[in-house]
Order: sequence, then C-alpha cells, then structure tokens
Amino acid sequence: MKHEPSRNVPYAQPLRPLLSGAQHSVNCFVTAPLPVDGQRALLHCAAAGVAVDLVVPASYLHKVGLTDRYRQKFTAAGGRFFVVNLRPADWRRIRLLPRNLLLIDEQTSWQPTGTAGLWRSLPGKQADVLTQFQQLRETGTMPIGPPSPPPPVTGWRAGPAALHVTFVAASQRVRPGERAGLQWSAPEATSVEILPRPGRVPATGSTSVWINEPTEFILTAHRGAEAVAKVLTVQLDLSVGLDFYLTATAPPNQGAPARLKSRPELPDYFGVLQGTTLTLHWHTTNAAAVRLAGEPVATSGNHTFLPQAKTTLRLLADGVQGDRAERRIVVNTFRAPLRLPSATSLPPLGAPSPPTLPEIPAVLGSLT
Repeated sequence: MKHEPSRNVPYAQPLRPLLSGAQHSVNCFVTAPLPVDGQRALLHCAAAGVAVDLVVPASYLHKVGLTDRYRQKFTAAGGRFFVVNLRPADWRRIRLLPRNLLLIDEQTSWQPTGTAGLWRSLPGKQADVLTQFQQLRETGTMPIGPPSPPPPVTGWRAGPAALHVTFVAASQRVRPGERAGLQWSAPEATSVEILPRPGRVPATGSTSVWINEPTEFILTAHRGAEAVAKVLTVQLDLSVGLDFYLTATAPPNQGAPARLKSRPELPDYFGVLQGTTLTLHWHTTNAAAVRLAGEPVATSGNHTFLPQAKTTLRLLADGVQGDRAERRIVVNTFRAPLRLPSATSLPPLGAPSPPTLPEIPAVLGSLT
C-alpha cells in the first residue's frame, strides 16, 4: 500500500524565501538552532528596514547557536534581540510551545517541520501566535532591547578562538651548506614541534638550520585535542656562486697578512705599493670548474703573487647547471714616495771659514 503524504507537505518551504516576503515585521521565537541561511535572512530583513524581533529564552541561549558576533551584527542592522526568563508557569500561561515559531507581518505564522530547513504554515494558529508575542511584551517578561552585557554563548558556534599558526622562512631557496632562517608563531598553542629539526620549540620564536639538500619542515601546534600543521619546503639554490678577497703582506718585515678593502663604487679594484705580496683567496658554490688567468685551479683555493705593475686577474667559474660567474680583479701598484732628510739633520748655516794653508818652515836664512 502506497504511503499517503502528509497534508502539511504542500505548505513546507525553506525559511529564506519566507523571510524574503516580509514587508513590515518579523517575530521569531527560537529554542533550537536556526539554519545558517535563516540567520542570514533575518539579518537581511533587519538591514532592509523590516522590524525584526528575535526572542530567545535564557535557558535556551546556549543551545540555539547564536554567537555574540551575530547578535552584534543583528542589532547593528536594526534588529531587536530579546532574552526572556520564562518559568514553567509562564510557559503554561502564554501557551508558547518550546519550539521555533515565526510570525510574518503579524498575519502568517510558521514552525519547523521534521525536515531540517523546511517550515510549514499554521493556518489556524496565527492569532494564537500573535497573542503569545503580545503577552510576552505586556507581561514584562520580554525586556526591551538587547541584554547588557550579553551573556556569553558557548553553543556549537562559539568556543575558544581558532588555533592560529604562522610558519615562514627568511628565504625558501638557499645554497648548499648555508643556513635557512625559520620563524613561527602559535600563541594559543600549548606545545609546538618542528620536524625533522629542531624538534620541540617555544610557541613563538625563530631559528636557523643548515641546509644541504631540499628539506620539508613540518610544524605541528597542539592545544588539547586540537592540532594544526603547517608545511614549509626549503629548496636548494644550485646557481654558481663566486666570492673572493685579497690579503697583503708588506715588506720589509713581512708581517701578518692584512685584508684589502676596495672602494664601494669599484669593488674589484685595489691599489698597493710596489713590493707588496698579495694573496688571492676564492670560494665557489655549485661550480664544476674554475679558471684563474685561463689556467684550471681548484674550486676553492688561493694564489700568491707580487705585482710589479698594473695587474688584472680573471677568475671564472662554470656552474653545474651550465651558468657562469666571472670576476675581474684589477691591482694598481704605486712607488713609495722619496723620503728627504729632515731639516734638523743639516748643519747650521753661517759665514764660510777660510781654507787652512800648510805651514811653511822658516828656511830662508839658510839660503843666504
């Protein structure tokens, strides 16, 4: 035997189309969670200038799923939110059944069906429903305006703030053997762990780790049974890198080598005195071959030379990916300035003294 449909089925409609037809007023009595589209529709009606009253018994406030944020938006849009303190005697006197009820334009009343999201018309009860809402206002059990301050809501939409986690790297591409900087923040977490390293860390902090291969870091933040994971991958930069510096050892004592500095606008140009011994130090990353002045050399090493005139060294590195890095190092040599004797070492100026003549013996008497 085919089952006969209920006579209420033709009246069942979604809540949002019902509210969209409201012209003047909407009275909504709530004891169970409203569908999200219904909450949005009430908010839209209030913003459109319809007088919307949302009534919730205090004993059901934590069960209807209306958050403080929604109530603030609702009242800001022009709606009125009421919390009523109904006792068992009030339920009997007002004859308001413990279920959601809707009164549109004080003419048509609706209540939910057994199917979620569908409401059915109450053709013969709109007068009773209107009377019930009027009694709520007249008896004073419905305070005018929203409660101040609103009681906290801990229903299915409320609860602790979401576990917010950030996890970033200073650079997501580094050269092999360099450090990668990691920074994270999970202020609401009770424990934070980063794998494969460094392991357990504070809720907020930063660190740097050596990278020799592409590495996937996984940060997991815990708060009770809740956990949030963030994944961060640091790749290797395989482009060829070439760095160098010069040290000088000056005669005559050949003291400790000193590192030379160039001018910022000419980073590869240097000037030294003749007779200064120089050492070129170079270091490469991801280099397949290195040449100095056209001759093959080690990928990282040093070369000592004594420039006598202007000297140009060409340092060339070929990368493993076919790229190339080149540096031209120019060294200018200068003669040491001539050092003149100081004035204090010269004899004093004065009148020239007469030359000294040899003494002539008196022998003239012997010649007579």
